[in-house]
Amino acid sequence: MPLPSFDVMFAYLDQLQPRMRVVAAGGADMTVLEAMSLARQRGWIEPVLTGPAQKIEELADAAGISLDQFRIVDVIDAPSDSSAPAQAAAAEIRAGRADLLMKGQIATPALMKAVLDRSQGLRTDQVICQVVLMELLAVDRRFLMTDTGITITPNREQKRQMLNHLASAARGLLKFDSHKAQSKEPIRMGLMAATEKVSEAMPDTLDCPELCEMGQKGAFSDCVIEGPLSFDMAMDAQANSRKQLDRQILGNADAMLFPSLQAANLTVKAIMYTAHCRFGGMLMGTTHPVVFMSRADETSTRLNSLALAISYALTQRQT
Repeated sequence: MPLPSFDVMFAYLDQLQPRMRVVAAGGADMTVLEAMSLARQRGWIEPVLTGPAQKIEELADAAGISLDQFRIVDVIDAPSDSSAPAQAAAAEIRAGRADLLMKGQIATPALMKAVLDRSQGLRTDQVICQVVLMELLAVDRRFLMTDTGITITPNREQKRQMLNHLASAARGLLKFDSHKAQSKEPIRMGLMAATEKVSEAMPDTLDCPELCEMGQKGAFSDCVIEGPLSFDMAMDAQANSRKQLDRQILGNADAMLFPSLQAANLTVKAIMYTAHCRFGGMLMGTTHPVVFMSRADETSTRLNSLALAISYALTQRQT
């Protein structure tokens, strides 16, 4: 079932103007300031920044960005690898002064140290994973991918939870289209591997039969789970006609669960840097969605990630 585009999400948020309170952990970054300023102007957010206030103000002044509508939580003299900005951001969430956390100019280990703190962070009993919405503009194709950033080698139970995260994200995004939201067409989720056959020689394939059986028994509600599934089978209907496999996912996967962080991260970055695409990411499995992509991302990608996380958070409020 086709997922909504970023344009659809942007239009939805522009109309709704939810003004969700978003706190950026590590606000002393030009792309963070630009993205949050644009999102504020569109009525999406009320921006909060954590980090060294003086540096944030100097960057904003150099870029001509007004901070009049920003709230800054000053974190003084924190070293570049410190988790202090993320701890301050998590504290804003826990105190009810912010709704979403955004990864700013901060290293992933420092951010996750604060997120995973059992008493002061955003930890739950669920596995945390990065979910990316990838949009291939040339072929009008969109799909979700996980885990591209957190769990190195998920076990079977973690994969089961990640499938639930993917299904939740897909269902949430489909709510933007009333016709699709009421459709009985299933969400198609592929268990990605380098082959379509279960093999002891390829350990990544060994969890697939049990996960597929869970899907057949309704563990993931309105979803079709198939795997092992190669990337060409998930993306290209012609690949199935050539391989002549009996599958329901015929180049139309809505979501892809990768067997490892390495496989997912290499795949997503290969697409990012070679295809005509748009993308955004968020963490799931936390108490609140976390806007999450690379520190190297451009302003447009940060805005995409904000749109994705805000849109998903809004749909969860409706449930």
